[in-house]
Order: sequence, then structure tokens, then C-alpha cells
Amino acid sequence: MEIDENTPAATPPMTPPSEVGEVPRKPPSWPGAIGTISIVFGSLGLVCYGCLSVQTMATPLMVGMVPEDQRPPTPQGIQLFVQIFQMCAAAGLSVWLLIAGIGLSRRRPWARSHTVGWSVAKILLSFISTTMGIVFASATVDQINSQLSQGGTPPFTVSIGVMLVFVAIALVWALLWPVFLLIWFSRAAVKDEVAAWAAESRAMI
Repeated sequence: MEIDENTPAATPPMTPPSEVGEVPRKPPSWPGAIGTISIVFGSLGLVCYGCLSVQTMATPLMVGMVPEDQRPPTPQGIQLFVQIFQMCAAAGLSVWLLIAGIGLSRRRPWARSHTVGWSVAKILLSFISTTMGIVFASATVDQINSQLSQGGTPPFTVSIGVMLVFVAIALVWALLWPVFLLIWFSRAAVKDEVAAWAAESRAMI
């Protein structure tokens, strides 16, 4: 039997690959989550502390325009200076947290060091503010009670104990996020992930 040279040869059957290729690694979602929360906290802090900074610095000027017998009791001297410092420092830290949050959401290698640095600075400022709150607790209570009693008999008065409770609550609230960030970024897995970001950045250069 003769074979026609023009007849195409039979196609061998397709053999499925016996080895599965490497599955691409899905990037973790925590940088976006933590970065977004930091952006929100930083933005809110910038608005709040920025406005409080302006208000604290403008209060003495505004009070000076009121007749002396009608002026409400306000912080003076070192107490006023401390309040201005606290508000301005908190506004600056809010900007820092905002920048760090943007870096985390974009997986930038420098974001970890900025976040850790912000956390340490925030904890220090929180303890400084708490100490100043305790030192000036008596003066603050007198100012609040004087303002409440300007219109007659006050509906309630503030005591030193109540003021110290508010100071303690403010300290706990201020420490929640920076302490969490310090614990999170001290984990070995997180450090390895940030190192991978740095490797990817160097590979793109």
C-alpha cells in the first residue's frame, strides 16, 4: 500500500502538564486597612487639633476685647503656653500620621519606620499631656466651674476627681492606636513583608 506524501501525519494526542505552575502570591490586605485607618485618624486630628490650635492662640486676643468685668476665666501664663504647645504638637503628629498612612496604603518601604516613629512620639506626647493635665487640674476645674456659674446657679459643678477621670480616659484613648501599631510592626511576618516591598522597589529601579 502506497502512502501519499501529501497526506498530513497524524497529530499526537495532547498530554496535560504533569506539574502545576507556581500560584502568584496574593498580597496581604493589612497595609490597606491599617493605612486607611491611619489616614482617617490623621485627617480628623489635623482638622480638630488645627482648629483648636488657632482657637487657643486667638482666645487671649478675643478675651482682651471684652470688658474686664465680663471676661470669662481662661488659661494664662504657663498654662496657656502648655495648651498651645499640646495643640500644635498634636496637629503636627496628625500630619505625620496622615503621611505614614498614605505610605502604608501604597506599600512604601519607608512607611513602617514613619509609623513606628509616629507611635513613639504620640505616646510621649500623651504622657506629657497627662502630666500637664494633672498639674493644672485644679486650675482647670476652677475655670470650668466659673464659666458654668456666670449665668447664675450652675446645673452641675466639676470636681478634681471627675477631672482626673477624664484625664485617665483621654490617656487610654490616645494610647490605643500607637500601642497597637508598635505591637503590629514588631512582628517578624510584618517586617518580612515590608522587606519584600523594599526588594520590589529596588527591582523596579
